[in-house]
Amino acid sequence: MDSSMRNSHFSGFGGTPGAAIRIVKSPRPVKWAMLSLFALESFQERERHCRGPRWHIEGGLNLGSWVSTLRSRQDAL
Repeated sequence: MDSSMRNSHFSGFGGTPGAAIRIVKSPRPVKWAMLSLFALESFQERERHCRGPRWHIEGGLNLGSWVSTLRSRQDAL
């Protein structure tokens, strides 16, 4: 792997040797989670609860399935 490719996967702070380096992960899961949270907030404001049916679609997202999955995995999160 050449240095230009290797550097595209890392984001340094300060550009000096020995500076902290963080791995830049794909923004897709973060974006998806934020959109899901906004959809849940919209649902909660309208319905006054967060117990939507499993098949509920909100803003084009399968919000019911997402909430159900979170609840089933809450101990692991």
